Amino acid sequence: MTDPLRNSMVALLACCTATVSMAGPLRIQEVAPDSAVAVLQVREVSDLVATLRGHGVLIDEDEADWDAYIGSVADELPSGFSVVLDGVLQETGALDLISSMSIGVATWIDDGDRGKSLTVAGWVDFGVQAEPITTAWDAAWEEIRKRPSAVTESVLGRDVDRLQSQADAESPADPMPKDLWAVRAEGRAYISNTRAGMERLLDAADGTTFDDALGDSESWSAVRGMVGPHDALLFALFTERAFEAGGLFDPMGLTHMLQASTDAFIGPIRAIAVAGGTGGSDTMVEASAALWMPEGLGGLLRLLAGDTQIGGVPKWLGPDAISVTRLNVRFKRIPDWLRQVVASNPMLMGVGQMLDQIEPAMRAILDPLDREMLMIGTLTHPISQESLRDLQVIACSNPVGLSDALTATAAESGMEPREFQGHQIWSTELDGLGPLPMPGMPAGRVSLAVAADSLLVGDDAAVEAALRSIGDHGRDGPAWAGRVLDQFPDEAVAAWGGWNLPESLIAAAEVSRLRMRAWEAELKADDPELWEEIKGELAEEADSESTERAAKFAEALGPLGWWATSADDGFRLRLFVLPSEAAASR
Repeated sequence: MTDPLRNSMVALLACCTATVSMAGPLRIQEVAPDSAVAVLQVREVSDLVATLRGHGVLIDEDEADWDAYIGSVADELPSGFSVVLDGVLQETGALDLISSMSIGVATWIDDGDRGKSLTVAGWVDFGVQAEPITTAWDAAWEEIRKRPSAVTESVLGRDVDRLQSQADAESPADPMPKDLWAVRAEGRAYISNTRAGMERLLDAADGTTFDDALGDSESWSAVRGMVGPHDALLFALFTERAFEAGGLFDPMGLTHMLQASTDAFIGPIRAIAVAGGTGGSDTMVEASAALWMPEGLGGLLRLLAGDTQIGGVPKWLGPDAISVTRLNVRFKRIPDWLRQVVASNPMLMGVGQMLDQIEPAMRAILDPLDREMLMIGTLTHPISQESLRDLQVIACSNPVGLSDALTATAAESGMEPREFQGHQIWSTELDGLGPLPMPGMPAGRVSLAVAADSLLVGDDAAVEAALRSIGDHGRDGPAWAGRVLDQFPDEAVAAWGGWNLPESLIAAAEVSRLRMRAWEAELKADDPELWEEIKGELAEEADSESTERAAKFAEALGPLGWWATSADDGFRLRLFVLPSEAAASR
Protein backbone atom coordinates (compact mmCIF):
# COMPACT_ATOMS: atom_id res chain seq x y z
CA MET A 1 0.00 0.00 0.00
CA THR A 2 1.42 3.42 -0.88
CA ASP A 3 2.25 5.70 2.04
CA PRO A 4 -0.36 8.43 1.29
CA LEU A 5 -3.17 5.88 0.96
CA ARG A 6 -2.02 3.90 3.98
CA ASN A 7 -1.61 7.01 6.13
CA SER A 8 -5.05 8.22 5.13
CA MET A 9 -6.62 4.86 5.92
CA VAL A 10 -4.78 4.64 9.25
CA ALA A 11 -5.97 8.11 10.16
CA LEU A 12 -9.52 7.11 9.21
CA LEU A 13 -9.55 3.91 11.21
CA ALA A 14 -7.75 5.54 14.11
CA CYS A 15 -10.87 7.66 14.34
CA CYS A 16 -13.27 4.89 13.34
CA THR A 17 -13.31 2.82 16.51
CA ALA A 18 -16.17 1.05 18.26
CA THR A 19 -17.30 0.77 21.85
CA VAL A 20 -17.28 -2.44 23.90
CA SER A 21 -17.25 -0.91 27.34
CA MET A 22 -16.62 -2.73 30.60
CA ALA A 23 -18.29 -0.02 32.63
CA GLY A 24 -21.31 0.82 30.49
CA PRO A 25 -21.29 3.04 27.39
CA LEU A 26 -20.47 6.74 27.55
CA ARG A 27 -22.08 9.04 24.99
CA ILE A 28 -20.52 12.36 24.19
CA GLN A 29 -23.79 14.32 24.43
CA GLU A 30 -24.20 13.08 28.02
CA VAL A 31 -20.63 13.98 29.02
CA ALA A 32 -20.00 17.31 27.26
CA PRO A 33 -21.54 20.50 28.67
CA ASP A 34 -24.03 22.54 26.69
CA SER A 35 -21.28 25.17 26.24
CA ALA A 36 -19.18 22.74 24.17
CA VAL A 37 -17.15 24.18 21.31
CA ALA A 38 -16.72 20.84 19.52
CA VAL A 39 -17.36 17.16 20.20
CA LEU A 40 -16.26 13.93 18.52
CA GLN A 41 -17.44 10.39 19.14
CA VAL A 42 -16.52 7.24 17.23
CA ARG A 43 -18.12 3.89 18.00
CA GLU A 44 -19.35 0.62 16.46
CA VAL A 45 -16.86 0.77 13.60
CA SER A 46 -16.35 -2.97 13.82
CA ASP A 47 -19.54 -3.18 11.75
CA LEU A 48 -18.01 -0.83 9.18
CA VAL A 49 -14.81 -2.88 9.00
CA ALA A 50 -16.87 -6.04 8.54
CA THR A 51 -18.84 -4.37 5.75
CA LEU A 52 -15.68 -3.25 3.94
CA ARG A 53 -14.27 -6.75 4.24
CA GLY A 54 -17.47 -8.30 3.01
CA HIS A 55 -17.44 -6.12 -0.09
CA GLY A 56 -13.76 -6.78 -0.76
CA VAL A 57 -12.56 -3.23 -0.08
CA LEU A 58 -10.08 -4.47 2.55
CA ILE A 59 -7.82 -6.97 0.80
CA ASP A 60 -5.36 -9.35 2.44
CA GLU A 61 -2.25 -7.54 1.22
CA ASP A 62 -3.44 -4.24 2.64
CA GLU A 63 -4.38 -5.77 6.00
CA ALA A 64 -0.84 -7.18 6.23
CA ASP A 65 0.49 -3.69 5.54
CA TRP A 66 -1.74 -2.36 8.28
CA ASP A 67 -0.36 -4.88 10.75
CA ALA A 68 3.19 -3.89 9.84
CA TYR A 69 2.39 -0.19 10.06
CA ILE A 70 0.67 -0.40 13.44
CA GLY A 71 3.55 -2.59 14.62
CA SER A 72 6.02 0.13 13.63
CA VAL A 73 3.94 2.66 15.59
CA ALA A 74 4.03 0.32 18.60
CA ASP A 75 7.83 0.29 18.46
CA GLU A 76 7.83 4.02 19.24
CA LEU A 77 5.77 3.57 22.43
CA PRO A 78 7.22 3.00 25.91
CA SER A 79 8.85 -0.41 26.12
CA GLY A 80 6.26 -2.03 28.38
CA PHE A 81 3.42 -0.87 26.16
CA SER A 82 5.12 -1.85 22.90
CA VAL A 83 5.87 -5.40 24.08
CA VAL A 84 2.28 -6.02 25.13
CA LEU A 85 0.87 -4.39 22.00
CA ASP A 86 3.11 -6.55 19.82
CA GLY A 87 1.70 -9.58 21.62
CA VAL A 88 -1.87 -8.41 21.08
CA LEU A 89 -1.19 -7.86 17.38
CA GLN A 90 -0.01 -11.45 17.12
CA GLU A 91 -3.41 -12.61 18.36
CA THR A 92 -5.60 -9.92 16.81
CA GLY A 93 -5.08 -8.06 13.52
CA ALA A 94 -4.49 -4.33 13.64
CA LEU A 95 -7.87 -3.48 12.13
CA ASP A 96 -9.75 -5.71 14.56
CA LEU A 97 -7.82 -4.21 17.46
CA ILE A 98 -8.51 -0.62 16.44
CA SER A 99 -12.12 -1.18 15.48
CA SER A 100 -12.94 -2.71 18.85
CA MET A 101 -12.09 0.53 20.66
CA SER A 102 -14.04 3.77 21.03
CA ILE A 103 -13.23 7.40 21.66
CA GLY A 104 -15.05 10.48 22.85
CA VAL A 105 -13.56 13.99 22.96
CA ALA A 106 -15.10 17.31 23.92
CA THR A 107 -13.75 20.87 24.02
CA TRP A 108 -15.37 23.67 25.98
CA ILE A 109 -14.55 27.03 27.57
CA ASP A 110 -13.96 26.80 31.30
CA ASP A 111 -14.13 29.73 33.75
CA GLY A 112 -11.26 29.01 36.12
CA ASP A 113 -9.58 30.95 38.91
CA ARG A 114 -7.18 32.55 36.41
CA GLY A 115 -9.73 33.39 33.74
CA LYS A 116 -11.25 31.59 30.80
CA SER A 117 -9.43 28.70 29.17
CA LEU A 118 -10.11 25.82 26.83
CA THR A 119 -10.67 22.42 28.36
CA VAL A 120 -10.09 19.35 26.19
CA ALA A 121 -11.25 16.12 27.78
CA GLY A 122 -11.94 12.65 26.47
CA TRP A 123 -11.75 8.91 26.92
CA VAL A 124 -10.51 5.85 25.09
CA ASP A 125 -12.35 2.58 25.60
CA PHE A 126 -9.91 -0.27 24.88
CA GLY A 127 -12.64 -2.68 23.83
CA VAL A 128 -12.26 -6.43 23.59
CA GLN A 129 -8.50 -6.28 24.20
CA ALA A 130 -8.87 -4.12 27.30
CA GLU A 131 -7.11 -6.48 29.74
CA PRO A 132 -3.68 -6.75 28.05
CA ILE A 133 -3.70 -3.11 26.96
CA THR A 134 -4.61 -1.80 30.40
CA THR A 135 -1.81 -3.94 31.86
CA ALA A 136 0.58 -2.29 29.41
CA TRP A 137 -0.87 1.13 30.23
CA ASP A 138 -0.20 0.63 33.93
CA ALA A 139 3.36 -0.53 33.27
CA ALA A 140 4.08 2.48 31.07
CA TRP A 141 2.71 4.93 33.63
CA GLU A 142 4.87 3.44 36.35
CA GLU A 143 7.81 4.76 34.36
CA ILE A 144 6.15 8.10 33.58
CA ARG A 145 5.50 8.73 37.29
CA LYS A 146 9.26 8.84 37.86
CA ARG A 147 9.53 12.10 35.92
CA PRO A 148 10.02 15.28 38.00
CA SER A 149 7.01 16.87 36.32
CA ALA A 150 4.68 14.03 37.34
CA VAL A 151 2.57 14.17 40.46
CA THR A 152 -0.37 12.09 41.64
CA GLU A 153 -3.44 13.87 42.97
CA SER A 154 -6.76 12.63 44.31
CA VAL A 155 -9.71 13.49 42.08
CA LEU A 156 -13.12 12.20 43.12
CA GLY A 157 -11.52 9.42 45.11
CA ARG A 158 -9.20 8.26 42.33
CA ASP A 159 -5.42 8.68 42.08
CA VAL A 160 -4.96 10.74 38.91
CA ASP A 161 -1.55 11.34 37.37
CA ARG A 162 -0.75 14.89 36.39
CA LEU A 163 2.11 15.85 34.09
CA GLN A 164 2.75 19.50 34.86
CA SER A 165 3.78 22.00 32.21
CA GLN A 166 6.65 24.40 32.78
CA ALA A 167 4.44 27.50 32.79
CA ASP A 168 5.34 30.17 35.33
CA ALA A 169 2.72 30.40 38.07
CA GLU A 170 3.01 34.20 37.94
CA SER A 171 2.62 34.47 34.14
CA PRO A 172 -0.72 35.25 32.47
CA ALA A 173 -3.06 32.29 32.21
CA ASP A 174 -2.61 30.18 29.10
CA PRO A 175 -5.87 29.96 27.11
CA MET A 176 -4.93 26.35 26.41
CA PRO A 177 -3.55 24.73 29.60
CA LYS A 178 -0.63 22.42 28.88
CA ASP A 179 -0.94 20.08 31.86
CA LEU A 180 -1.98 16.48 31.19
CA TRP A 181 -4.28 14.70 33.60
CA ALA A 182 -4.66 10.95 33.03
CA VAL A 183 -6.12 7.96 34.80
CA ARG A 184 -7.19 4.46 33.86
CA ALA A 185 -10.40 3.13 35.33
CA GLU A 186 -11.52 -0.36 34.36
CA GLY A 187 -11.36 -0.70 30.56
CA ARG A 188 -10.99 2.99 29.82
CA ALA A 189 -8.38 5.72 29.96
CA TYR A 190 -9.52 9.26 30.77
CA ILE A 191 -7.40 12.24 29.67
CA SER A 192 -7.83 15.99 30.13
CA ASN A 193 -5.76 19.16 30.14
CA THR A 194 -7.58 20.56 33.22
CA ARG A 195 -8.71 19.26 36.58
CA ALA A 196 -12.26 20.42 35.81
CA GLY A 197 -12.27 18.28 32.68
CA MET A 198 -11.05 15.23 34.58
CA GLU A 199 -13.68 15.72 37.26
CA ARG A 200 -16.43 15.82 34.64
CA LEU A 201 -15.14 12.65 32.97
CA LEU A 202 -15.00 10.73 36.22
CA ASP A 203 -18.43 12.01 37.28
CA ALA A 204 -19.81 10.74 33.98
CA ALA A 205 -18.08 7.38 34.47
CA ASP A 206 -19.77 7.13 37.87
CA GLY A 207 -23.17 7.60 36.25
CA THR A 208 -23.75 11.27 37.10
CA THR A 209 -26.46 13.00 35.08
CA PHE A 210 -25.51 16.63 34.37
CA ASP A 211 -28.00 19.47 34.43
CA ASP A 212 -26.01 21.22 31.70
CA ALA A 213 -25.52 18.22 29.39
CA LEU A 214 -25.07 19.02 25.71
CA GLY A 215 -27.73 16.47 24.84
CA ASP A 216 -30.41 18.64 26.46
CA SER A 217 -29.51 21.77 24.49
CA GLU A 218 -31.40 23.18 21.52
CA SER A 219 -28.31 23.23 19.31
CA TRP A 220 -27.59 19.52 19.85
CA SER A 221 -31.20 18.50 19.29
CA ALA A 222 -31.27 20.51 16.08
CA VAL A 223 -28.10 19.23 14.43
CA ARG A 224 -28.56 15.67 15.70
CA GLY A 225 -31.97 15.58 14.11
CA MET A 226 -30.63 17.06 10.87
CA VAL A 227 -27.89 14.45 10.35
CA GLY A 228 -30.10 11.41 10.92
CA PRO A 229 -29.54 8.14 12.76
CA HIS A 230 -25.90 7.30 11.98
CA ASP A 231 -23.51 7.63 14.91
CA ALA A 232 -20.55 5.34 14.25
CA LEU A 233 -18.75 8.60 13.54
CA LEU A 234 -20.25 11.77 14.99
CA PHE A 235 -18.68 15.23 15.00
CA ALA A 236 -20.23 18.61 15.80
CA LEU A 237 -18.75 22.12 15.84
CA PHE A 238 -20.67 25.02 17.40
CA THR A 239 -19.40 28.05 15.53
CA GLU A 240 -20.31 30.92 17.88
CA ARG A 241 -18.47 29.16 20.71
CA ALA A 242 -15.61 28.40 18.33
CA PHE A 243 -15.22 32.12 17.62
CA GLU A 244 -15.41 32.79 21.36
CA ALA A 245 -12.66 30.23 21.88
CA GLY A 246 -10.59 31.86 19.16
CA GLY A 247 -11.02 35.18 20.94
CA LEU A 248 -9.08 33.78 23.93
CA PHE A 249 -5.99 33.78 21.68
CA ASP A 250 -6.76 37.14 20.06
CA PRO A 251 -5.63 40.14 22.14
CA MET A 252 -6.29 42.45 19.16
CA GLY A 253 -9.98 41.61 19.10
CA LEU A 254 -10.01 40.66 15.41
CA THR A 255 -12.05 37.51 15.98
CA HIS A 256 -15.31 39.44 16.27
CA MET A 257 -14.63 41.12 12.92
CA LEU A 258 -13.76 37.74 11.40
CA GLN A 259 -17.04 36.26 12.62
CA ALA A 260 -19.04 39.09 11.06
CA SER A 261 -17.23 38.64 7.75
CA THR A 262 -17.71 34.87 7.86
CA ASP A 263 -21.44 35.28 8.49
CA ALA A 264 -21.67 37.66 5.54
CA PHE A 265 -19.45 35.60 3.23
CA ILE A 266 -20.65 32.04 3.93
CA GLY A 267 -23.75 32.55 6.05
CA PRO A 268 -24.73 32.64 9.74
CA ILE A 269 -23.94 29.00 10.48
CA ARG A 270 -24.33 28.24 14.18
CA ALA A 271 -23.44 24.54 14.12
CA ILE A 272 -21.89 22.03 11.74
CA ALA A 273 -22.40 18.31 12.22
CA VAL A 274 -21.16 15.20 10.41
CA ALA A 275 -22.22 11.60 11.00
CA GLY A 276 -21.45 8.33 9.26
CA GLY A 277 -21.70 4.57 9.39
CA THR A 278 -22.49 1.43 7.42
CA GLY A 279 -24.96 1.61 4.60
CA GLY A 280 -28.30 -0.01 3.96
CA SER A 281 -29.27 -2.88 1.71
CA ASP A 282 -27.95 -1.23 -1.46
CA THR A 283 -25.21 1.08 -0.18
CA MET A 284 -21.88 0.20 1.40
CA VAL A 285 -21.10 3.35 3.43
CA GLU A 286 -23.35 6.29 4.27
CA ALA A 287 -22.69 9.71 5.77
CA SER A 288 -24.65 12.85 6.45
CA ALA A 289 -23.93 16.45 7.34
CA ALA A 290 -25.84 19.49 8.53
CA LEU A 291 -25.37 23.24 8.50
CA TRP A 292 -27.66 24.67 11.19
CA MET A 293 -28.73 28.27 10.56
CA PRO A 294 -31.54 29.07 13.02
CA GLU A 295 -31.43 32.79 12.17
CA GLY A 296 -32.18 32.05 8.53
CA LEU A 297 -30.12 31.62 5.39
CA GLY A 298 -27.58 34.21 4.34
CA GLY A 299 -24.26 34.77 2.62
CA LEU A 300 -23.08 32.46 -0.14
CA LEU A 301 -25.33 29.67 1.14
CA ARG A 302 -28.38 31.80 0.44
CA LEU A 303 -27.25 32.01 -3.19
CA LEU A 304 -27.14 28.19 -3.28
CA ALA A 305 -30.50 27.60 -1.59
CA GLY A 306 -33.75 26.72 -3.31
CA ASP A 307 -34.63 23.13 -4.15
CA THR A 308 -35.52 21.84 -7.64
CA GLN A 309 -36.32 18.42 -9.06
CA ILE A 310 -33.34 16.23 -9.93
CA GLY A 311 -34.53 14.93 -13.29
CA GLY A 312 -32.51 12.43 -15.29
CA VAL A 313 -28.89 12.30 -16.42
CA PRO A 314 -27.98 15.81 -17.72
CA LYS A 315 -27.59 16.08 -21.48
CA TRP A 316 -24.04 17.38 -21.10
CA LEU A 317 -22.91 14.23 -19.30
CA GLY A 318 -21.15 12.02 -21.84
CA PRO A 319 -19.57 8.58 -21.49
CA ASP A 320 -16.20 10.13 -20.60
CA ALA A 321 -17.58 11.85 -17.47
CA ILE A 322 -16.18 10.66 -14.13
CA SER A 323 -17.86 13.24 -11.87
CA VAL A 324 -20.78 15.62 -11.90
CA THR A 325 -22.15 18.27 -9.53
CA ARG A 326 -25.32 20.22 -10.05
CA LEU A 327 -25.86 23.42 -8.09
CA ASN A 328 -28.65 25.97 -7.97
CA VAL A 329 -26.89 29.35 -7.97
CA ARG A 330 -28.53 32.76 -7.91
CA PHE A 331 -25.94 34.40 -10.18
CA LYS A 332 -27.89 37.64 -10.44
CA ARG A 333 -27.45 38.20 -6.70
CA ILE A 334 -23.67 37.75 -6.63
CA PRO A 335 -22.91 41.53 -6.77
CA ASP A 336 -25.29 42.18 -3.86
CA TRP A 337 -23.69 39.36 -1.87
CA LEU A 338 -20.23 40.80 -2.50
CA ARG A 339 -21.47 44.20 -1.29
CA GLN A 340 -22.66 42.62 1.97
CA VAL A 341 -19.28 40.94 2.47
CA VAL A 342 -17.44 44.22 1.92
CA ALA A 343 -19.79 46.08 4.28
CA SER A 344 -19.10 43.54 7.03
CA ASN A 345 -15.39 44.38 7.26
CA PRO A 346 -13.85 47.89 7.13
CA MET A 347 -10.59 46.35 5.97
CA LEU A 348 -12.28 45.49 2.64
CA MET A 349 -12.91 49.10 1.71
CA GLY A 350 -10.51 48.84 -1.22
CA VAL A 351 -12.45 45.89 -2.56
CA GLY A 352 -15.61 47.98 -2.42
CA GLN A 353 -13.99 50.64 -4.57
CA MET A 354 -13.00 47.98 -7.10
CA LEU A 355 -16.59 46.69 -7.11
CA ASP A 356 -17.81 50.16 -8.01
CA GLN A 357 -15.72 49.98 -11.17
CA ILE A 358 -16.48 46.44 -12.34
CA GLU A 359 -20.09 46.00 -11.15
CA PRO A 360 -21.73 47.20 -14.41
CA ALA A 361 -19.71 44.70 -16.48
CA MET A 362 -20.27 42.01 -13.86
CA ARG A 363 -24.04 42.47 -13.92
CA ALA A 364 -24.09 42.48 -17.73
CA ILE A 365 -22.52 39.00 -17.66
CA LEU A 366 -24.38 37.56 -14.67
CA ASP A 367 -27.90 38.83 -15.35
CA PRO A 368 -28.48 36.59 -18.43
CA LEU A 369 -27.58 33.46 -16.43
CA ASP A 370 -30.18 31.10 -15.02
CA ARG A 371 -29.74 29.15 -11.79
CA GLU A 372 -28.72 25.68 -12.97
CA MET A 373 -24.97 25.03 -12.95
CA LEU A 374 -23.24 21.75 -13.80
CA MET A 375 -19.64 20.97 -12.89
CA ILE A 376 -18.37 17.99 -14.88
CA GLY A 377 -15.07 16.12 -14.65
CA THR A 378 -14.01 14.05 -17.65
CA LEU A 379 -11.29 11.51 -18.40
CA THR A 380 -9.82 10.90 -21.85
CA HIS A 381 -8.03 7.75 -22.99
CA PRO A 382 -5.28 6.77 -23.37
CA ILE A 383 -4.41 8.35 -20.04
CA SER A 384 -1.89 11.20 -20.18
CA GLN A 385 -0.92 14.03 -17.86
CA GLU A 386 -3.73 16.12 -19.38
CA SER A 387 -6.45 13.45 -19.32
CA LEU A 388 -8.36 14.90 -16.37
CA ARG A 389 -10.45 17.90 -17.41
CA ASP A 390 -13.12 20.08 -15.85
CA LEU A 391 -16.09 21.82 -17.44
CA GLN A 392 -18.75 24.13 -16.02
CA VAL A 393 -22.10 24.52 -17.81
CA ILE A 394 -24.44 27.31 -16.71
CA ALA A 395 -27.95 27.65 -18.11
CA CYS A 396 -28.58 30.97 -19.87
CA SER A 397 -31.90 32.71 -20.52
CA ASN A 398 -30.44 35.41 -22.80
CA PRO A 399 -27.56 33.97 -24.90
CA VAL A 400 -27.40 37.04 -27.19
CA GLY A 401 -27.13 39.41 -24.24
CA LEU A 402 -24.43 37.24 -22.64
CA SER A 403 -22.41 37.08 -25.90
CA ASP A 404 -22.64 40.85 -26.27
CA ALA A 405 -21.49 41.33 -22.66
CA LEU A 406 -18.53 38.99 -23.13
CA THR A 407 -17.55 40.74 -26.36
CA ALA A 408 -17.75 44.13 -24.66
CA THR A 409 -15.48 43.08 -21.81
CA ALA A 410 -13.08 40.95 -23.88
CA ALA A 411 -10.41 43.58 -24.38
CA GLU A 412 -10.22 44.90 -20.82
CA SER A 413 -10.40 41.38 -19.37
CA GLY A 414 -7.60 40.05 -21.54
CA MET A 415 -9.89 37.55 -23.30
CA GLU A 416 -8.74 36.37 -26.73
CA PRO A 417 -11.58 35.49 -29.16
CA ARG A 418 -11.42 32.72 -31.75
CA GLU A 419 -13.84 30.72 -33.89
CA PHE A 420 -14.53 27.01 -33.40
CA GLN A 421 -17.09 25.12 -35.48
CA GLY A 422 -19.23 28.20 -35.86
CA HIS A 423 -19.02 29.18 -32.18
CA GLN A 424 -17.13 32.03 -30.55
CA ILE A 425 -14.64 31.01 -27.87
CA TRP A 426 -12.96 33.46 -25.49
CA SER A 427 -9.79 32.38 -23.67
CA THR A 428 -7.97 34.08 -20.81
CA GLU A 429 -6.06 33.60 -17.58
CA LEU A 430 -8.47 33.39 -14.64
CA ASP A 431 -6.78 36.35 -12.91
CA GLY A 432 -7.94 38.51 -15.78
CA LEU A 433 -11.60 37.58 -15.31
CA GLY A 434 -12.60 40.08 -12.65
CA PRO A 435 -16.25 40.25 -13.80
CA LEU A 436 -16.78 36.49 -13.30
CA PRO A 437 -16.57 35.46 -9.62
CA MET A 438 -18.36 32.12 -9.97
CA PRO A 439 -18.43 29.02 -7.77
CA GLY A 440 -16.48 26.18 -9.36
CA MET A 441 -14.47 28.35 -11.73
CA PRO A 442 -11.35 26.43 -12.84
CA ALA A 443 -7.90 27.76 -12.08
CA GLY A 444 -5.33 28.97 -14.59
CA ARG A 445 -6.13 29.50 -18.27
CA VAL A 446 -9.80 29.03 -19.10
CA SER A 447 -12.02 29.26 -22.15
CA LEU A 448 -15.63 30.39 -22.43
CA ALA A 449 -18.28 29.84 -25.07
CA VAL A 450 -22.00 30.54 -25.37
CA ALA A 451 -23.90 27.69 -27.02
CA ALA A 452 -27.10 25.67 -26.67
CA ASP A 453 -28.59 28.23 -24.26
CA SER A 454 -25.64 27.75 -21.91
CA LEU A 455 -22.35 29.31 -20.88
CA LEU A 456 -19.48 26.80 -21.08
CA VAL A 457 -16.41 27.39 -18.94
CA GLY A 458 -13.33 25.15 -18.81
CA ASP A 459 -9.99 24.49 -20.44
CA ASP A 460 -9.80 24.65 -24.24
CA ALA A 461 -10.10 20.89 -24.75
CA ALA A 462 -13.09 20.54 -22.41
CA VAL A 463 -14.98 23.42 -24.03
CA GLU A 464 -14.23 22.19 -27.55
CA ALA A 465 -15.39 18.67 -26.65
CA ALA A 466 -18.65 20.08 -25.27
CA LEU A 467 -19.25 22.13 -28.41
CA ARG A 468 -18.71 19.03 -30.58
CA SER A 469 -21.36 17.14 -28.59
CA ILE A 470 -24.12 19.71 -29.22
CA GLY A 471 -26.92 18.05 -31.13
CA ASP A 472 -25.64 14.56 -30.42
CA HIS A 473 -28.77 13.51 -28.58
CA GLY A 474 -28.20 9.82 -29.16
CA ARG A 475 -25.15 9.44 -26.94
CA ASP A 476 -25.51 7.62 -23.66
CA GLY A 477 -24.49 8.98 -20.30
CA PRO A 478 -22.13 6.94 -18.13
CA ALA A 479 -23.61 3.84 -16.49
CA TRP A 480 -22.29 4.83 -13.06
CA ALA A 481 -24.40 8.02 -13.13
CA GLY A 482 -27.54 5.96 -13.60
CA ARG A 483 -26.69 3.89 -10.51
CA VAL A 484 -26.22 7.07 -8.48
CA LEU A 485 -29.47 8.65 -9.66
CA ASP A 486 -31.37 5.48 -8.75
CA GLN A 487 -30.43 6.08 -5.10
CA PHE A 488 -31.66 9.67 -4.97
CA PRO A 489 -34.94 10.57 -3.26
CA ASP A 490 -37.99 11.52 -5.26
CA GLU A 491 -37.92 15.09 -4.01
CA ALA A 492 -36.50 18.48 -4.87
CA VAL A 493 -32.90 19.17 -3.83
CA ALA A 494 -30.62 22.20 -3.69
CA ALA A 495 -27.62 20.30 -5.08
CA TRP A 496 -26.52 16.81 -6.01
CA GLY A 497 -23.48 15.06 -7.37
CA GLY A 498 -21.79 11.81 -8.26
CA TRP A 499 -18.28 10.50 -8.68
CA ASN A 500 -17.03 7.39 -10.44
CA LEU A 501 -14.68 6.30 -7.65
CA PRO A 502 -13.01 3.24 -9.22
CA GLU A 503 -12.08 4.87 -12.52
CA SER A 504 -11.02 8.06 -10.74
CA LEU A 505 -8.69 6.16 -8.42
CA ILE A 506 -7.03 4.32 -11.28
CA ALA A 507 -6.72 7.48 -13.36
CA ALA A 508 -5.33 9.54 -10.47
CA ALA A 509 -2.67 6.89 -9.77
CA GLU A 510 -1.67 6.71 -13.44
CA VAL A 511 -1.59 10.49 -13.90
CA SER A 512 0.50 10.83 -10.75
CA ARG A 513 2.92 8.20 -12.08
CA LEU A 514 3.22 9.96 -15.45
CA ARG A 515 3.80 13.34 -13.83
CA MET A 516 6.49 11.90 -11.56
CA ARG A 517 8.26 10.36 -14.54
CA ALA A 518 8.04 13.66 -16.44
CA TRP A 519 9.46 15.52 -13.45
CA GLU A 520 12.32 13.05 -13.16
CA ALA A 521 13.13 13.39 -16.86
CA GLU A 522 13.06 17.18 -16.63
CA LEU A 523 15.30 17.19 -13.56
CA LYS A 524 17.73 14.77 -15.17
CA ALA A 525 18.02 17.04 -18.21
CA ASP A 526 18.24 20.33 -16.30
CA ASP A 527 20.52 19.29 -13.42
CA PRO A 528 22.30 15.95 -14.03
CA GLU A 529 24.44 16.32 -10.89
CA LEU A 530 21.44 16.80 -8.60
CA TRP A 531 19.71 13.92 -10.35
CA GLU A 532 22.62 11.61 -9.61
CA GLU A 533 22.50 12.64 -5.93
CA ILE A 534 18.80 12.04 -5.32
CA LYS A 535 17.75 9.33 -7.76
CA GLY A 536 18.64 6.63 -5.27
CA GLU A 537 16.33 8.24 -2.67
CA LEU A 538 13.29 8.11 -4.94
CA ALA A 539 10.68 5.44 -4.35
CA GLU A 540 11.84 2.07 -5.60
CA GLU A 541 8.28 0.98 -6.20
CA ALA A 542 7.73 -0.27 -9.74
CA ASP A 543 6.07 2.22 -12.06
CA SER A 544 2.96 0.11 -12.39
CA GLU A 545 2.62 -1.07 -8.78
CA SER A 546 0.63 1.88 -7.46
CA THR A 547 -1.68 1.69 -10.47
CA GLU A 548 -2.16 -2.05 -9.97
CA ARG A 549 -2.94 -1.53 -6.28
CA ALA A 550 -5.45 1.19 -7.13
CA ALA A 551 -7.07 -1.10 -9.70
CA LYS A 552 -7.40 -3.94 -7.19
CA PHE A 553 -8.85 -1.60 -4.58
CA ALA A 554 -11.22 -0.16 -7.16
CA GLU A 555 -12.60 -3.60 -8.05
CA ALA A 556 -14.71 -3.48 -4.88
CA LEU A 557 -15.87 0.12 -5.15
CA GLY A 558 -18.78 1.55 -7.04
CA PRO A 559 -19.68 5.22 -7.48
CA LEU A 560 -20.20 7.83 -4.78
CA GLY A 561 -23.30 9.99 -4.70
CA TRP A 562 -24.65 12.84 -2.60
CA TRP A 563 -27.47 15.33 -2.42
CA ALA A 564 -28.31 18.36 -0.29
CA THR A 565 -31.61 19.99 0.60
CA SER A 566 -32.19 23.50 1.90
CA ALA A 567 -34.69 24.86 4.39
CA ASP A 568 -35.17 27.95 6.51
CA ASP A 569 -32.94 26.47 9.23
CA GLY A 570 -30.03 25.44 6.98
CA PHE A 571 -28.84 22.57 4.79
CA ARG A 572 -28.96 18.79 5.10
CA LEU A 573 -26.57 16.62 3.09
CA ARG A 574 -26.58 12.87 2.48
CA LEU A 575 -23.71 10.87 0.96
CA PHE A 576 -23.33 7.22 0.04
CA VAL A 577 -20.80 4.87 -1.54
CA LEU A 578 -22.09 1.94 -3.59
CA PRO A 579 -20.28 -1.37 -3.97
CA SER A 580 -19.04 -2.37 -7.39
CA GLU A 581 -21.61 -4.14 -9.51
CA ALA A 582 -19.65 -7.38 -9.09
CA ALA A 583 -19.53 -6.98 -5.30
CA ALA A 584 -23.21 -6.02 -5.16
CA SER A 585 -24.19 -9.20 -6.98
CA ARG A 586 -22.34 -11.48 -4.56
